[in-house]
Amino acid sequence: MKSKRQRVNFFAKSLVIALTLFSINFCATAKEIKSAQYVLSELFSSSKKTKNNHSHSDGSLSEIFTSSKKIKKTKNKHSDNSEHLWGRIRNNFGFTSQKDHHRVQQYIQKYSAQERNLHRVITKAAPYLYYIVEELETRGMPAELAFVPIVESAFEPQATSHKGAAGIWQFIPGTAKQYGLKRDASYDGRRDVAASTKAALDYLAYLHEEFDNNWMLALAAYNSGEGTVKKAIQRNLRAGKSTSFWSLKLPKETTLYVPQILALAEVIGSPEKHDISLPRIANKPYLATVYPGKTIDFNKMAKLAEMNVKEIYRLNPGYKRHATHLKGAHELLLPVENAKKFENNFSKKHT
Repeated sequence: MKSKRQRVNFFAKSLVIALTLFSINFCATAKEIKSAQYVLSELFSSSKKTKNNHSHSDGSLSEIFTSSKKIKKTKNKHSDNSEHLWGRIRNNFGFTSQKDHHRVQQYIQKYSAQERNLHRVITKAAPYLYYIVEELETRGMPAELAFVPIVESAFEPQATSHKGAAGIWQFIPGTAKQYGLKRDASYDGRRDVAASTKAALDYLAYLHEEFDNNWMLALAAYNSGEGTVKKAIQRNLRAGKSTSFWSLKLPKETTLYVPQILALAEVIGSPEKHDISLPRIANKPYLATVYPGKTIDFNKMAKLAEMNVKEIYRLNPGYKRHATHLKGAHELLLPVENAKKFENNFSKKHT
């Protein structure tokens, strides 16, 4: 029979495990256990932290936000369409609303109650969000897909899962190779935001077509694999049951994964309804691509672009070393103004 001390210790350990699993459910997926650790340590840090952290940038990051203040709650959610990115995103939503489903409601309540944490993710996403929205619009894909990296990795390019999935879109090695993301000793395309975004949207477009233009099933397959979803569909067909996402027997992580994306669309689509505010993100490019045409050291590049070298590393996490790739294309993302300075100074030194 257990002693009183043993019973107390057992209860304490069980409580810690339960609380940890509850936190991980916010954004963990089947392939994202280590990514969830990023969210636990970075996103869901102490509630005493009330300010978004911009200390890692040169100050150029502030240009993304049109005001240092939060966007005011407004009854007209489309009033900022031309000036702010949120209005543009809302106008390009393409999913049928599923906000009344209890799984979606669960996450709507969580996101609404954790406004500071949502702001931290938005701050991480801000440099890349315009680029992703542009890619989605060019392809005619719904804007809700811009929220996938929030659930996958909290927009953390260095996120890595226990299965080897990496980057904001959490590509596993096999799928990365299939969709043209290069990996070697000096570069990992899965962590390259521009390259991985194009690959992820290619993959999602394929899944959308594969599952009869059903985005719910496409997202489920993105999370758990198309084979898993196809088997679930076949089981329901044999049993004469519905093959909708809500009716399928899928891994628990997947049954929670899609509702999180739907909940984000609802909360970001109607912030005033859920009594939260969002930072205003300017509806204009923050990043531009530069093509040095040859291998270039990042310290030299920082001088030519008149910016901190740490910011170059942060915006180009695919590069593992202090210079661009020795072979292949040489392209990097820089803030628009720094890109202009780089091109101007680079051309002067090579003419």
